[in-house]
Amino acid sequence: RMVRQALKVSGEPGLVLDLACGSGRFWPVLAEHVNRVILASDNSQDMLDHALTHHAAALLKRVKTFQGSAFSIGLSANAVDCIFCLELFRHVPGSEGRQALLREFHRASRDSVIVSVPSRTSVENEFRQAGFKVLSHHEFMPGSNLWRVYVLRKRG
Repeated sequence: RMVRQALKVSGEPGLVLDLACGSGRFWPVLAEHVNRVILASDNSQDMLDHALTHHAAALLKRVKTFQGSAFSIGLSANAVDCIFCLELFRHVPGSEGRQALLREFHRASRDSVIVSVPSRTSVENEFRQAGFKVLSHHEFMPGSNLWRVYVLRKRG
């Protein structure tokens, strides 16, 4: 439900990059929008290969995978409507690493970014410094203090 809400807030993007996608856990939800194209990237080719064996063929026709680093996405500037990064971003412990990711997200996305962070981590100033404004944020589970999902929009 939270992923669906984040996609709605971001304007139901047509071309989404699921970055650090792992096993493709969110692909079925990303694919619910029938016109959406999904690019999926992970640092581990083994993880991508694993993901390709655990989803229906009809879904996999809509997903194009490639190995790559989230810190240097192998796409041109403004290549995708939305970067979706729920797993990796929240595990980056320091501001410097998060800023490097956010700069790369700003370069590769033409519109929005969906990320998650630990609820106790203060990152909204980092988002602004990287050229984003916060459209919304939601707790993973209301009142849980586990992690929060942010929808960001690229500023000018």
